[in-house]
Amino acid sequence: IDIDNTNNTVAVYLKITDHATNVGAGQTADMMFKGSPGKVTSYVFEAGIPYTAGVSVWCTNLATVASNDNPTNSVVVSILAS
Repeated sequence: IDIDNTNNTVAVYLKITDHATNVGAGQTADMMFKGSPGKVTSYVFEAGIPYTAGVSVWCTNLATVASNDNPTNSVVVSILAS
């Protein structure tokens, strides 16, 4: 997972859940990854992460579950899946 947060001056939080439909703010994420302000942050998992229902991904300015605070500027997320 790469989180390109070079367009923002505050941290962002990429949230991912195993869900068949689109979800977002207020939904509890199965995983959360911090994107450092003004940087590209990368996460690598050797064994991978299994999903059964589907993958729903969203990004907020706050780590809290109820956060619906969108980042001020765009965040580019790349996920390599096989």
